Amino acid sequence: MRSVPLSVRGFAVVVGVVLGWGLAASPALAGTADPYLDAIAPDSTVVITDAAAMLGAPDGRYATVQGQFGRQLVVDLGAGEEGVGDLEVAYVNPPGTLSQQLWVDFLDGNGRKVGEGYLLMIGTSARTAVVSNSATQSYRYLRMVTEVRTYRFDSMKTAALASSMVGAHHARP
Repeated sequence: MRSVPLSVRGFAVVVGVVLGWGLAASPALAGTADPYLDAIAPDSTVVITDAAAMLGAPDGRYATVQGQFGRQLVVDLGAGEEGVGDLEVAYVNPPGTLSQQLWVDFLDGNGRKVGEGYLLMIGTSARTAVVSNSATQSYRYLRMVTEVRTYRFDSMKTAALASSMVGAHHARP
């Protein structure tokens, strides 16, 4: 799994390819780590409308994921922005949908599964759900295997960046 970094006018843009049809990019200041998604990974096999709306901090814009049985949405936190702990997901269910759920696999930089959790999306208004992840290993990618449903995501955020945890257990008052 790889995302392709590009540099544009002093901004770092991380690009992911969705089914080879289009690009999803999130502009961020070069060298600035953040806990939000940076790209849609090329391993995604679902159709995503307005994929860039899912990247970065929540802004009230939603990417629409057209799920199909057994297809997967794979997203990337970015190189050097690996996460640890739980995952926060900002979403809104489509009209007429009261609840839906997805299994979330937490993957390391090599695509190896290091944890899993359950995303339960309840209600008809914009909300944030927490996916519990008790694994201690850091993760870079998130994989969600879809059903024949429509999902709408604003953002996904790791509880903490692994880079901010380095040496944390050695700190003294």
